[in-house]
Amino acid sequence: CGKIKNMYGREINVSGDAGYVLVNRFIQSSSADAALLAFSALTNLLTKISDKILPIFLIHDAIILDVHPSAKEFMMSQVNFYQKSKMNVHKGLQYLF
Repeated sequence: CGKIKNMYGREINVSGDAGYVLVNRFIQSSSADAALLAFSALTNLLTKISDKILPIFLIHDAIILDVHPSAKEFMMSQVNFYQKSKMNVHKGLQYLF
């Protein structure tokens, strides 16, 4: 067949790939799409909340934000909330302020 679809319906070209590679391609592709959807939702939410928090770019599974000093306290409260709720939030954000 040469193609499979990830969990979001995106086609992945797998022609010539060994059978054991198909699971990896499915998982990697689905994970990448899930991350992009989450980043898109976060970007839309931040845009509605404040014009002082601007997404700059993505690096693999991280989003880089430009946070105006007046929005620092709000942003840190959100980071702290998610850390306390046991979600994985990169602690490196704290060092950017």
